[in-house]
Amino acid sequence: MLSDVQEWVEYRRDAFGHSVEVWTAGPDFDAMTARWTADPALIESLLLHGIAARDPLAAKALLHVPLSSRSSAGFEKLLTACLGTAPTGFQLAALDALHALTSDESWAADVVRVLEGGGFWGDRMEAARVLGGFRPTAGLIQSLSLAITDPDCLVRCQAANTLLLFSGREADISGLPLIHDRIRSGTRAQDWAIASRELASLAVLCANSL
Repeated sequence: MLSDVQEWVEYRRDAFGHSVEVWTAGPDFDAMTARWTADPALIESLLLHGIAARDPLAAKALLHVPLSSRSSAGFEKLLTACLGTAPTGFQLAALDALHALTSDESWAADVVRVLEGGGFWGDRMEAARVLGGFRPTAGLIQSLSLAITDPDCLVRCQAANTLLLFSGREADISGLPLIHDRIRSGTRAQDWAIASRELASLAVLCANSL
C-alpha cells in the first residue's frame, strides 16, 4: 500500500510530468482541474499529501481549484503551520496561496524578506514574481526597485517585470529595450541603478492613480 506522500509523488508525475519538465516549461494544471471536476475529494486529499511533503507545486495548485469555504480554511491553517519550518521555495508557494485564500496583503512582508534576504538566487527571483500578485504599495515598489540592483541578472529581470505589472503594463521588460539593456549589463551597477529609478517612477505613478 502506498504511503500518503508516495501517492502524491506518483500523482504529481502522472499529472505534471517529470520535475525537469515542470521546471523548464512550468506546470500545466489542466489535467488536475479536469480530475477535480470528476472527483474533488480525491484531488483535495492528494493536495493535502503534497503539502505535507512540502512540495511547492501542491501549494501552487491551490490557486487553480475552486475550494469550498471549509476547505479553504483547512488549507489556510495547514499552510500557516508550515511557515518557518519548510524550505524557502515551499514557503513562497505557501505565501502565494495564503494570499489567494485570505486576500490578506500582509503576507507580502514575508515574501519581501526572501527577496531582500540574499539567499539562493532562484528563491529571490520567485519572490519577485510572487509579489506581482499583491497590491502595489510604496514599500513593495521600493523593495522591487532595490532588487533591480541584485547581483543576479534573472532576479533583476523578474523584479523589473513585476514593477512593469505594477505600472499597468505587460510584465515583459524586453519590451523596453533601453531599460532591458541596462538591467542585463554585466557588472555595471550604475546602469542597474538608473533602470531601478526609471521603473520605480513608472510604478509609483500608476499606484498613485489607483
